Amino acid sequence: MKRILLSIFTLIGIFALAGCQHTHQWVEATCISPKTCSTCDETEGEALGHQWIEATCTAPKMCSVCHTTEGSKKAHTVSSGEGIPKCTECNEFVVELTAKDVQYDMGNNVNQYFTLNGYAELDDYYNYGFDSSIEQDYFCLNVTPTGGGYTDQWYIYCHRNSFQKVLDKAKDQGGIYVDMICMIPSFRFEKNQQNMANLQSIRY
Repeated sequence: MKRILLSIFTLIGIFALAGCQHTHQWVEATCISPKTCSTCDETEGEALGHQWIEATCTAPKMCSVCHTTEGSKKAHTVSSGEGIPKCTECNEFVVELTAKDVQYDMGNNVNQYFTLNGYAELDDYYNYGFDSSIEQDYFCLNVTPTGGGYTDQWYIYCHRNSFQKVLDKAKDQGGIYVDMICMIPSFRFEKNQQNMANLQSIRY
């Protein structure tokens, strides 16, 4: 009887060992996980660790392999010269004021750069400090801001020599989507005027 029981236990042990043996299906190590068998979850070695690219003014610290990010973007380094403020590292314009900011505090924001993006169509509206005396040198775009309505529209006056390509495209297409930097010059500003400004820079 003892021999029979011993044989039975031996067979059970053999089958048990045989059941535990298989060909691993390895998934290669990643930044956060070691090499791992997809069948039995056995691991081998260690995680590779992130390959960090340091933060810039346009992107936070990021792993070049898995694209995980950490922290936030660096602040822009803004030039102190004349004209639209520009970052010396990424070469992008740095303008914090928006058209909405200026719309509700116009008198305190003359001679200040502000951003405006939306859908622009040619217009023939000239009034206040932007009257018909400037029409020979400036064409007018009526811009409906993204997410805005009729009361948020801006009349933007664009110098014909500087922005001739914009004029041509607006005429050809009937309207264009724009990303602008604008300014209300103090010498043109009049109290109670509508949303009216000069174009300084544009992407379309």
